[in-house]
Amino acid sequence: MFFAGTTTDDNVWVTGVLVVITPIAVALVLLPFALAPMGVLLARLHERLDGDMGRAQLCDGSDHGPRHP
Repeated sequence: MFFAGTTTDDNVWVTGVLVVITPIAVALVLLPFALAPMGVLLARLHERLDGDMGRAQLCDGSDHGPRHP
């Protein structure tokens, strides 16, 4: 059976849910774009502070590891 008050209550509930969920969904979609520059900065800082410490020395004297130009 259809009641006139039910539709209004449902609309208010749906609107409330959308008001709560929409900003969270948008934030989750944009989060990688906000965190990516920070990850790049941390990686560059780590590389800069690491210097040649990340290179492994082999028994024959050659080394294998990240190459720094």
